[in-house]
Amino acid sequence: MYIAIVDYDQDNRVTKYQDYKTQAEADAHVTRVLGKYPKAFTALDPGGGFSSWLVDPIAKTVSNTPHVETQEEKDNKLKVEKDFQRMKEAVLNVTLSWAGLENSMAFLLDRIISRSNYQFGFAIYFAVASADARFNIINKAIVELFEKQKNTGNLLTKEDSNRLFDIWRTLFSALKDVKGNRNTITHGNILPIRKGKSSKQHVRLTPPMFHLDMMKQWSEPQLPGMSINDVEQTAKRINELCGVLVLLSMIVTYIDASDAPTLLKIIGQLEDRLQTITGP
Repeated sequence: MYIAIVDYDQDNRVTKYQDYKTQAEADAHVTRVLGKYPKAFTALDPGGGFSSWLVDPIAKTVSNTPHVETQEEKDNKLKVEKDFQRMKEAVLNVTLSWAGLENSMAFLLDRIISRSNYQFGFAIYFAVASADARFNIINKAIVELFEKQKNTGNLLTKEDSNRLFDIWRTLFSALKDVKGNRNTITHGNILPIRKGKSSKQHVRLTPPMFHLDMMKQWSEPQLPGMSINDVEQTAKRINELCGVLVLLSMIVTYIDASDAPTLLKIIGQLEDRLQTITGP
């Protein structure tokens, strides 16, 4: 048996080949592909699987020489195993944190519309299947509340009323951003990825293999998908936003109580918290 070695990598390991019964057939194949694969040549089949074939580029021969893992490769394999576990824990943390954020949003809605022990807000919020729709319900409700407070003009100045709208715009934008990351994480899969000629693998959370976003990312220089740090930071931000939503619910309470001093104090706290979370 003869083989047409079409291409091999920087470690002289075969990456593309075709086997033939005769040397003439293998030579003909090499002739056809030489324009595209200038390293192509014909050799005797050394036996074994092609993953163990080692090319001698000078002698134009191939030997059956199984790869022996280096210490660096062993270390990388161990790191990949640990990173897999860390990524799974990070994904789980995002999922569990998201439930808390949704509960905080429902509590906010309930605080806006309920004036009794009946939790109508929770019933309305979770009756809607789409997170986008649920978020929009909150947006409409909070804007209406702030507009009503501003138009009465007897609790806060116009300037302080506008601070409430600025707080909500910033918070709502952050909520939509983190929702996008959460959706990516929920529908992603964990893969060890190697790009280019490097032998090192990196654990990433990616879209499905044949998703258009994934195929586009593979054509870009950077590694596709999200890193472990990206996922961990998403969980952290979700938890931080839950705390901000609790403060916002307190805003509703003190608007109802017409307690301007406490209301202004909480507005300041909200501005500080959002500055820390979202930056300048």
